[in-house]
Amino acid sequence: MCLAHLLHTYNVLAGDKLRQAPTYVHKKLQEYQLKDEYNPDRWFRLDAQVAMEKLRQKVLSKYVNCDPDDLVILDNVSTAINSILKSLKLCYIIMLHT
Repeated sequence: MCLAHLLHTYNVLAGDKLRQAPTYVHKKLQEYQLKDEYNPDRWFRLDAQVAMEKLRQKVLSKYVNCDPDDLVILDNVSTAINSILKSLKLCYIIMLHT
């Protein structure tokens, strides 16, 4: 297989910096950034929570095809993994070798 063929068929599936979001996503992001910059206190205490609830109820639940109460919106992947691991009922066994 030649390198030219590989370059045309290779798809990167990971890495947020490598993917480009659609234009409407960027426009919505700018809208939220302007609201945040105009009044940060109101945004973080009131408006952001309302926006996330609306997103969870009306958009994501239909996209994922599940009940909105089964969805949780978190800041990033690290927070999501941490939340999942903390929710598991794990039994730890500590063995000390003397």
